Amino acid sequence: MKILITVCLLFSFAPRLSAQKNNPPPGINYATYLLIKIGKKYSEVVKTLGKQGVEVSRHQPGLPVKQKLVRYRWDNDRGGRIVVTFHNGRVTAMAQKGLL
Repeated sequence: MKILITVCLLFSFAPRLSAQKNNPPPGINYATYLLIKIGKKYSEVVKTLGKQGVEVSRHQPGLPVKQKLVRYRWDNDRGGRIVVTFHNGRVTAMAQKGLL
């Protein structure tokens, strides 16, 4: 009987553990950094990280209209940082430093 109860308890926690692994809580950490993918929109990145980024640079060349490159930064309270570059509103590059 004790074995049956133990097995039932283990299976009852399994879905919760896998959900946490696949959907980490928003925040500036390595797990959420890995969820940022090339082609995502700024709004999707904000939703993933849980807050708006700080614009650190903007370049709008004079050639084609609506061509713009914007870079945003997200910092955490432990000195970690995520920097994401958007070209015409879509992720084209990302970098991280000091994330756990």
